[in-house]
Amino acid sequence: MIAALELTQRQVARVIREALHNRARLEIETRIAENVTPLCGQITGQTGNRLRVQLEPSDVEISPDRWIGAFCDVRMTLSGALYLFTSCVLDVRSDAGQAVLELATPANIQLCNRRRFERTSATIASRVYLWPAGAESPHLGLLHNIGPHGLACRFPGTQLDEHLLLGDPVRVGFELPGFDEAFELPATVCNKSARPQRNELLVGLEFTPADDDVVGQHTLARLQACLVELVSQQNSETDEPPCDHDAS
Repeated sequence: MIAALELTQRQVARVIREALHNRARLEIETRIAENVTPLCGQITGQTGNRLRVQLEPSDVEISPDRWIGAFCDVRMTLSGALYLFTSCVLDVRSDAGQAVLELATPANIQLCNRRRFERTSATIASRVYLWPAGAESPHLGLLHNIGPHGLACRFPGTQLDEHLLLGDPVRVGFELPGFDEAFELPATVCNKSARPQRNELLVGLEFTPADDDVVGQHTLARLQACLVELVSQQNSETDEPPCDHDAS
């Protein structure tokens, strides 16, 4: 089951920055005619409101007279997440023998992911900031999945493994797709798993604001309300019953 979540404008801007930084691969399906083979290419730059996409070799004939002005549906994979947006071909040219499209930078982007229940993996590849006890600066990771009582996050490499012990108190900051606000909560390390084949460390955290922590309790309540709304949006995408999913 696939859910589509509309990103906020701030999240759209961040996704575009990351797509440019990572030279994201696009699959472009134009609306010129039915049964046109999708084009594939890589984002190589941005000028103003134009994204430059260098296309992979293809048998599709790319005629400027036919393509310029055409609307298209675009699929983009970034940090393991799938994004969808519509755009328009503003220019077609050749660069060192390879076709280059200039697409209008999208104003709206949807994050698509398989629907989850209670925990969701539709995470916009959100950054996670993790402060171990006594740390002045955070470790930067990516949100893996999240639920009302905790989350799992991924960190590059395995160096953090020796600095985090089960039961350690930490602070964690993150965002949710479609919600233009940040959350920061005290948490406890409840599990961790090194993944040498992926060169990453998966860490599971349980939110643990104290009963007298008014700010922490308010933040957790707000997060849980946002998750209810997020899951409701995902559930509305299909009439099929949701499936259970374990974190981490």
